[in-house]
Parts: sequence; structure tokens; C-alpha cells
Amino acid sequence: MILAITWNRVDIAKNDIFNGDEVFKAKELFALFELALILDKPDFVELILESNLNVYEFLSYKRLYYLYNSEIVYKLFNNNNKKMFFYFN
Repeated sequence: MILAITWNRVDIAKNDIFNGDEVFKAKELFALFELALILDKPDFVELILESNLNVYEFLSYKRLYYLYNSEIVYKLFNNNNKKMFFYFN
């Protein structure tokens, strides 16, 4: 899945990884979701959210603090990419 995110191949992720054959643990989905956020991959953010990721469990105080203070995420907020953050409204 990490390669699919890195290569921006959401089609491969939908057809081969998130096709319903495998059940992901919450920790795995959290790591993939965080990677999709950091790498600015809104299609993967949407796909992972559709895979029953619990955003309330994902956003612990510790993780929110990390994301808020991360230089990479800071750049994402200043990127004017409205599509990615639409999913949190």
C-alpha cells in the first residue's frame, strides 16, 4: 500500500488492496492515513476514510500535536489544497 500511495496509484489500491478481501487493523489504517496526509494524497485520504477509519481514534492528542507542529504538514496547510481538507469539514 505504501508504494501505491507513493506512486499515486489509487486505482491499484482500490482494485487490489481495498477490495474487501483483507481486513486492516486500526494501527495499519492510522499509519496509511497519516502517510496519505503527509504526502498530500487526497484520493488516498478519501479511500482510507471510506475503509471505516475512525477519525476520532486517529486524532489523539499526541498525534494531533505532532501533525500540528510538523513542518511537512505545515507546508500542506499553506499549499491551498482545498480538496484534501474538505473531508474533515
